[in-house]
Amino acid sequence: MNPEIKIVLFDFDGVFRLFFTLHLWLYLKTAYRLGIWKSFKKIPLISYLLIQELFAHTALPLPGKKDLIPGAIEIIPHLKSRGYIVGMVTNRRLKILKWHAQRLGLNLDLLDAIVTQEQFKKPDPRVFEPIFKKWRNISPNQILLVGDSYEADFMAAQAAGVKIRMITSSYMKRDDLLKLGVPKEKIIDSVTELDSLLFEPVLLKM
Repeated sequence: MNPEIKIVLFDFDGVFRLFFTLHLWLYLKTAYRLGIWKSFKKIPLISYLLIQELFAHTALPLPGKKDLIPGAIEIIPHLKSRGYIVGMVTNRRLKILKWHAQRLGLNLDLLDAIVTQEQFKKPDPRVFEPIFKKWRNISPNQILLVGDSYEADFMAAQAAGVKIRMITSSYMKRDDLLKLGVPKEKIIDSVTELDSLLFEPVLLKM
């Protein structure tokens, strides 16, 4: 276990499942910064994801896991077996998160903490307050957030003093993140890279 990191937090959309963004305005803001609209070229995938949202809000069953990101489900028990506190900080409503989790086979009971939009919404740095209050002996720089949204995850982590790793497994790619000013050492391509990162303290500097 890396003594520099005690808590590993995950965003949900873009980390566990493909999604171009949860909030359209955040996507549009990022697209404007980059000067691109490439996600709208992925109409079939976006249509499928939007249908999912409709089913989720109406609590209807929907088979299929085409949007499940490889390695995501396995990372939670893997990190917990190595002594890390593991949680999720998402802009989802809890009801919708549970619907997707059941469909994808994600056991939310394994998580030590879940912060949803009913409490706070990223990029508001107060999304970390429930974590800070529950583990008062752990400082913000001992917490690592894994997210995919520059406007939500990166901004929230920076404001709260939490370490951040931006993942390219969903709609944001490495070149996009670099163009936005994210340091290359804060970018990973898969959650499976966390294994080596968490055992290499030098890579987890702020």
